[in-house]
Amino acid sequence: EASVAGHRLERSTLPLLVTLGLGVFAGALDLGVLSPALPALARAFGVGPGALAWVFTLYLLANVASIPIMTKLADRNGRRPVYIACVAIFAVGSIFAISARNFTIFLIARAIQAAGAGGIFPVATAAIADRVPPERRGAALGLVAATWGLAAIIGPSLGGLLTHLLSWHWIFAANIPLAIVVIFMARTTLPTNVSNVRGPL
Repeated sequence: EASVAGHRLERSTLPLLVTLGLGVFAGALDLGVLSPALPALARAFGVGPGALAWVFTLYLLANVASIPIMTKLADRNGRRPVYIACVAIFAVGSIFAISARNFTIFLIARAIQAAGAGGIFPVATAAIADRVPPERRGAALGLVAATWGLAAIIGPSLGGLLTHLLSWHWIFAANIPLAIVVIFMARTTLPTNVSNVRGPL
């Protein structure tokens, strides 16, 4: 009976882990996917290497800044709405990046992307803690975290391929359908319980 219950639990949490893993993958992918596109970005916006460094620096800064805010909001309002909001913000930033007319707007778009991506992984881990029992939690966290490594491997190759065959815009365009899929799945798979934690951000 215990074995059957264990398998039932595994099957019931698989959609949750897939949803969280896809979201984490999308956020992590944008850390490396732009590397091969830097020369194309420099030509498109007429900037040098010093300015291009902000493509990654600003992303990391905004990403780190959003982590405590998004996790606190997830404690207050529940995992599902905040996770969906984070993925949606990431997608909106991608849309702004595609349509950026100058480098300043492009950097703002990257900051918006990062603000969403910064909340995806910590909210995902909190959702796992809510739904997965302690004896299976390590494996669940490992599976979701493994998408970071997968993104690091796939990102540069995918970015180079899209830039070479199409244009750097398609790197960001690929985020949008992925975000839509994650949002659609999150509406049914993520827990709705609220921790009701109060206090200042």
